[in-house]
Order: sequence, then structure tokens, then C-alpha cells
Amino acid sequence: MSTTPQTLCELFRATLDGLREMHGLLQQESVALGGRDAAALERIALTKQELVPILDRLAAEQRRFFAAGPEQAGGIEAYLASAKPEAGMAGALRADWREILRLLAVCKHQNEENGAYIGLLRRHVENALDILHGPVQAEATYGRDGVKRRGGVHSRRFYAV
Repeated sequence: MSTTPQTLCELFRATLDGLREMHGLLQQESVALGGRDAAALERIALTKQELVPILDRLAAEQRRFFAAGPEQAGGIEAYLASAKPEAGMAGALRADWREILRLLAVCKHQNEENGAYIGLLRRHVENALDILHGPVQAEATYGRDGVKRRGGVHSRRFYAV
């Protein structure tokens, strides 16, 4: 792999494009969750599943870039710190890297918010099922994530009342 600033610039730009797309998808997912739009959620999930391997591949290419270069011990930060200010791309590379870090943080935050909302919706569904089927008599069962799982014997059925 070539370790020129141009190669890194191309990797950064492709990464930025992918992260911007992911951010847009996460925002769409938030809207679809709020609107309970199952079709949109399915479409968004499929698109996200296609995008994640692309972002993973770009991250792997960046790691290979720095492993092959002279500043291999310090990675991205060492490379950017050693880039000469007069080099035409040094400023652009630094700006792109800052934007990559910003977008990663934004995507992580939005993904966590969406996940929390999904958890809230799930609890609402479980509560509705408890109302419909009656309270569970058996001890609660907890999954690896510490969340109560449905199961056990119900005291009564709604339709049997």
C-alpha cells in the first residue's frame, strides 16, 4: 500500500462519506422509531448492515497505511503531528481527521439514543403483554444483559375472563 498523503486523504474522504451516510441512517432510524414505521426500520437496518463492512474495511486500510509507513509506532496522531505545515495536504488531513472523530462521536451518541428508545418500546410491549396475559407467577428470568425476560406461568388469560 502506498503511504503518500494523497492515499491517506482518499482513505479519510471515503471514511467521511461512509460516516456521513451512517449518521443520516441513524437519524432516519430515530424518526422511524418515533413513527413506529416497521418498513422503514427494516430498510434502514439492511442499509446499515451493508455499510458497516465498508467502514470496517476503510478502518483496516488506514491501519495498514500506518503500519507500512515510517511513523508506524505512533499511528494517525504521530503521522499528523509530523506532517509539515507547508505540505499541501497536512491541513486538510488534520481537518478530515478531526471531522472523522467528531462524526464517530455523533454516530455513537445517536446509536445509543436509538438503542435506548428501542429498549423503552420493548418495555412498553412487555407491559402490554403482562396486562393482556396477567402477571407472571414464576420467578423472573434475566438475560445476559440484565433485562427481565418473559416466560413462566401466567395467572390468567385475558380472553378467559
